[in-house]
Amino acid sequence: MKTLKTRRLIYSQLNEDDYRRGMLRLIRQMHTEVSAEISSMYAPFIASLQRERLAANDADIVGMFVGLFRSARNKWRMMFGMPSEKMARDFVKANQASAKRQMKATVHQIRVGAQEESPPEDTAKPEPIPRSRFRAENALPPGRVSVNAMVQANVSLIQSIPEKYLDEVEYLVMQCVQNGSDMRTLTEELQHRYGLTKKRAAFIARDQNHKVFGRLAVNEAVEAGFSRGIWRHSRGGREPRESHVKANGDVFELSQGCFIDDEYIYPGEKINCRCVFEAFVPA
Repeated sequence: MKTLKTRRLIYSQLNEDDYRRGMLRLIRQMHTEVSAEISSMYAPFIASLQRERLAANDADIVGMFVGLFRSARNKWRMMFGMPSEKMARDFVKANQASAKRQMKATVHQIRVGAQEESPPEDTAKPEPIPRSRFRAENALPPGRVSVNAMVQANVSLIQSIPEKYLDEVEYLVMQCVQNGSDMRTLTEELQHRYGLTKKRAAFIARDQNHKVFGRLAVNEAVEAGFSRGIWRHSRGGREPRESHVKANGDVFELSQGCFIDDEYIYPGEKINCRCVFEAFVPA
């Protein structure tokens, strides 16, 4: 019998975009409010400093900013924390649905193709390919375990955004106070930090989309009964990993991953990895 193989299982750009937009909405709200509060406190301070032409006696302003950031952390931990569970779960579920949909379609094509290539000796309707034909010896943990772990990992990533943003903004504000920087400098620094935070959210969405879909696609392939996969390099990215390029076409066990750089990994598992796989059952 001919080797049974699927098409490449590809992650959905739509899932990445939806996830990124959700994080960016929260980031925009946080930055708008926090930067406005900072400016309202910093402007009188720097105006007074410039008017009096004296060295900054910054004890009062520092105390005010410490209080501001304490309140901001409490608020934005809650503002990101409350929707983080739903955002993460919706994202993972969307990838799971995409993996299920692709696997269902490709398995159907394989079954139809196998029946067409092996016509029965009589005119009776051909028997469907036995499901045992698709049964793997070493399955991954139940899908719901992997899903729950993925959800919690993404909850942590979402909740880390305000922590990192506020830590960095507090540091730059204190530097501006220490140096007596003008409002233009402070505004530019805040805008730069906002841009970096948006880039981080985009990276989280992109990287997690590859990771989550890759593992869920493996789960679906194993559930369908496939036992092996073929590593396929994405041919994307400005600096592709040489080891991942060389692994293109390598066969690996779905139960353990592909052996690359002295470890077993799955497509999309490493940071910025966009590789995918094809599942198949050898004849």
